[in-house]
Amino acid sequence: MNRRSIVSVEQSSFSRARKFGVLSLVLTLLFAVGCNSSSDSGGGAVPPPPPPPAGIGPAGGTVNGPGGSSIVVPANALAANTAIAIAQSSAGSPALPSGLEAAGSVFAITPHGTTFAVAATVTVPINPAMVPAGRDVQLVKTNAAQDGWESVPGATESGDAMTATTDTLSWWLTALIATVPTITTQPADQTVDAGQSATFSVVAEQNGGAFLSYQWQKDGVDIPGATSASYTLLSATSGDNGAQFTVIVGNGVGSTSSQAATLTVNAVTGWTRIGGAVFAETVLGVVTPVRYPSVAVAGDGTIYVAYGIRSSGIAGLEGVLRVSRWNGTSWQQLGDDLNDGIGTAPEWPSIKVGSDGVPVVAWVNRTLNATSINEVVVQSWDAASSAWQRLGGAPSGIWSGSTGAYAPLLVLGAGSNQPNVVFSEGICIVYRALIGSVWEPDRLRACAASNQSSFAFALSNNGTALVAGSPSTLPQDGSGNPTELRNWISVRYRAAQDDGFFTSELGGGPANTVIADEIGPAGLSVGNSGEVFLGFVSRSSGAAQTMTVRRWNGATWTTLGGDLLATSPLVSSAPHLRIETALDTPGVAWLTGSSASSTITGRVWNGLAWVDVPAPHPAATNIGHFGMTVGPNNNPYVAYTVRDANQVEAYRGNALYVSTCDNWCVSP
Repeated sequence: MNRRSIVSVEQSSFSRARKFGVLSLVLTLLFAVGCNSSSDSGGGAVPPPPPPPAGIGPAGGTVNGPGGSSIVVPANALAANTAIAIAQSSAGSPALPSGLEAAGSVFAITPHGTTFAVAATVTVPINPAMVPAGRDVQLVKTNAAQDGWESVPGATESGDAMTATTDTLSWWLTALIATVPTITTQPADQTVDAGQSATFSVVAEQNGGAFLSYQWQKDGVDIPGATSASYTLLSATSGDNGAQFTVIVGNGVGSTSSQAATLTVNAVTGWTRIGGAVFAETVLGVVTPVRYPSVAVAGDGTIYVAYGIRSSGIAGLEGVLRVSRWNGTSWQQLGDDLNDGIGTAPEWPSIKVGSDGVPVVAWVNRTLNATSINEVVVQSWDAASSAWQRLGGAPSGIWSGSTGAYAPLLVLGAGSNQPNVVFSEGICIVYRALIGSVWEPDRLRACAASNQSSFAFALSNNGTALVAGSPSTLPQDGSGNPTELRNWISVRYRAAQDDGFFTSELGGGPANTVIADEIGPAGLSVGNSGEVFLGFVSRSSGAAQTMTVRRWNGATWTTLGGDLLATSPLVSSAPHLRIETALDTPGVAWLTGSSASSTITGRVWNGLAWVDVPAPHPAATNIGHFGMTVGPNNNPYVAYTVRDANQVEAYRGNALYVSTCDNWCVSP
């Protein structure tokens, strides 16, 4: 048999076997079916049905979690089986928003976002160790979007757990209820000497809420800028004696007020120097001159001093202008130097502090070449950027020219804090008020109104601006020099809404009644009741100088007391007339002595007569220049430069100091 025949036989045999096998399988299955059919009628065992899917379905159910947490799902709450689980996380995971304080662990009931047709009941345990005495708890959960926390309404507390119903699954937490802050340490009474600082502090618990806020008050009135846990009155005066200091502490939920702390101020006879020298330095071993001190005091008692270093104006010495601030323990420079020009000589700074506590400085910025353009600059301190900012734009902002400017006087409008500036430009007085961010137009000026040394400026509480000067045109020689001296002075005014320039005079004419050879330096102030006080010097040939203070009561000028200067010659370029506003009491100070050695002399009006004020510096001190202001408690502050013996350069000093006096150093 050949190979082909073997294959055919084998295939034929396989075919027969396959046919036989299939037939056998069919018979076997038929037999099995028959057996099963007979067993149904015969009562054989039935296998159990398969188990239902895991989770809770339409029939409802309970899931217990760690720590006693649970969720009870009622019937018909779910349409399909859901694998609900409870997991415990550490407190604060996920992160809790500011002000939310945990009273136990965080429990994740998943799958998050599951909703129930019928509300389920959730129980979350409380950790008693996390609940301070006196605090209550609440039940909170994450919202449907899982991006924030919300309080669960209708939650009840039973034992150490809280229970509430819900229609969604999320994160759950027992938390402390936010309440108004609790003050744990009250401000304490303070006793200090006049001129010293007094610090009041408070300690409070937040009790929830976004953050703690503070607002200190003095005798029930908010203190601007006093918004920290402690408040320091930098220089206490007799006017602060008996004052009550409180603080309101808030946390966004509510606020609570502290107990009152009483300040006792011991009177100090004589002047008190504020710290050490504001400035006393040497450059390359050479004593550095300091000039033009101007001082201002904020409503909270913060003291600011503006001064020039090295600058000597048209003498051609480059310098810098600085402001230093008393922080309660030392003097510190506020920001960088103010003059932002290169090769400039800043002169005659005038500093004021508004009711908002922001210091503002005006000054003349001269170039070293006397024929170059000079400018009057006004800058304000910007606490946000910790820098000085020009007001009214750059480069000149308020004024620039080649004729020269002299001694700008800055006043801030009461309540509005609007800067008003008056300065001399040759024979003209120039006035500017900052309206919004722009200085008033250049047209507002008065020429032949001043001989530079005799003008003064003040602003009343109702916004009326007043300028004291000699409004007359003097005869001149061929070189342009006056052939006569000005011998009269008047006070002109401009109402807050007046478009003209000081066209009216108080009393309709001169304020002086005695005709002198020359009316010299002047000072001008407005009292709290609106009375105007004008001080001026009369010079007569062969006679001592005299100083007169006149008061305008709204109808007439009257003279206060007699002459002030007596036999003391005047050295200063201007007396510094200021008002103790609570009592409308004017005080006057000036330099007396010689150009080589001068001291500060002062008087204060007690309602009946002028009373001597002791010098604000040690005896035998040689004063270069000084500035004076009245603080919020009606006490004078004097900034003065001390110079070497026999130093005759105008206004120069080698060190700068500030002193204050309780009640003008005069017994009540």
